[in-house]
Order: sequence, then structure tokens, then C-alpha cells
Amino acid sequence: MRLLEVLIGLFFLIISLGYLYRPTIIIRFNDWGRKYLFNDQLLITHRKKIGVVLLIISIIFLYGGLVRK
Repeated sequence: MRLLEVLIGLFFLIISLGYLYRPTIIIRFNDWGRKYLFNDQLLITHRKKIGVVLLIISIIFLYGGLVRK
């Protein structure tokens, strides 16, 4: 759990430094996300496939998190 917190902290540190010193990288990442992740055509055509995959992943992580002692 501690490793996850450190990785999330490093992720936000890198993003914040990008916003402060390299805004062009953030703009390119935003364009990439808009093109591939938040594409309306992708959502319409593959909605059920993406939903099932995300549901399976969430069940695996929830089961692993609840069963581990």
C-alpha cells in the first residue's frame, strides 16, 4: 500500500512539474487523450466490450484487496 501511495505521489509530482515548466507536453497529452480515450465514436461502437473488461478488472482488484490479509 505504501508503494502505491509513493507511485501516486510521484505521478502527481511529474504532472504538476509538467504544468509549471512544460505546458506543451500537457497540451499534447490532452490532445492524445481526447483523440483515443474520450473519442465518442469509440464509446458508441465498443461500449459493451469496454464495460465488460473494466468490470472484470474491478472485480479482480476488489477480490484481491478484500481477500488479502
